Amino acid sequence: MKKIISILMVAAIILTGFSAFGTLVGATTYVSYGEWLLAVKSDTTYLVGGYNGADTEITMPETANGKAVIGVAEDFSEHCDSQITSVNMPDSYTTIEPFAFYNCSTLETVDFPSSLTGLGSYAFLNCTALNSVDLSEATGLLNISSSCFSQCAQISSVSLPDSITSLNDYCFSFCNSLEQIIIPANVKSIGANAFYECTSLSDVVIPNGLETIGENAFYNDTALTSLYVPVSVSSIGANAFYPMALEGNTMTIDCYAGTYVASYAYQNYLNYTGDTLVKGDADNNGETNIRDVTYIQLYRVDLYEIGTDAKTIDRVDVTGDHQVTIRDATQIQLYRVGLADLL
Repeated sequence: MKKIISILMVAAIILTGFSAFGTLVGATTYVSYGEWLLAVKSDTTYLVGGYNGADTEITMPETANGKAVIGVAEDFSEHCDSQITSVNMPDSYTTIEPFAFYNCSTLETVDFPSSLTGLGSYAFLNCTALNSVDLSEATGLLNISSSCFSQCAQISSVSLPDSITSLNDYCFSFCNSLEQIIIPANVKSIGANAFYECTSLSDVVIPNGLETIGENAFYNDTALTSLYVPVSVSSIGANAFYPMALEGNTMTIDCYAGTYVASYAYQNYLNYTGDTLVKGDADNNGETNIRDVTYIQLYRVDLYEIGTDAKTIDRVDVTGDHQVTIRDATQIQLYRVGLADLL
């Protein structure tokens, strides 16, 4: 029904030539502003609701009719007369609503605003020409919503801000050209089917502190041959790494013995390392002693190298903050004299 209403609305706009009077469709009022169709968000703000121009590379307005334009409205792509290839949004934009660029098959590049805090579900679903996603400056964005970039088969690179705490269901599914993803440090959950059928994905960096990996999250990611899954992960859904368990598959889950991850790998017939975890072992010699205290202290003043990868941090961090700090050295000292435990 929503699609039918949208089609009728576009026809009405074309027939009236984007009249200066507001057009009410459903619960949304639209007004014209030159080549733009604007959705009334409030008494003082608009969202960009459509584009009636001929340009394929567009820069969206920051203000219109004396009001602020703060983002992109739902179904924007259905109200466009041109085959858009490039979109530049002002840094003041805070929201991109669900389905905003849905099925915009010619869209290749998007300049995402640094003030973005809301990115709706299905916003870029089936944007088959989109080649990259750089959200690194959008430090107020908390999650990548469901199916947001699903079926964007040409996306080869993704950069996400550290503010992200969750990657929701199907968010990057069927991104067949994506080769690497660095999951931000604050992410606690990877949703079901998040990277489903990302067949070129060969390098995944999972942060310490991740808690949940949903079902089918890395389903049929056939280029992925090794993946370290941190100690913090306590829930992994069914078939999260399918068909990595099938005979002849070389996929290996890198993990520590005695963890939930090791148990999951064993129960699901996955290849896994199961290395021994010695907490506080900064020099990786299989023991925790006063030398490790010294090495951590030297590391903090850049006189000794301790790896920053998740596996090393899981080993050296004894305070549970998922980083190596002077507090870890202090905790080890207390442990050595029987005044504290190592997490």
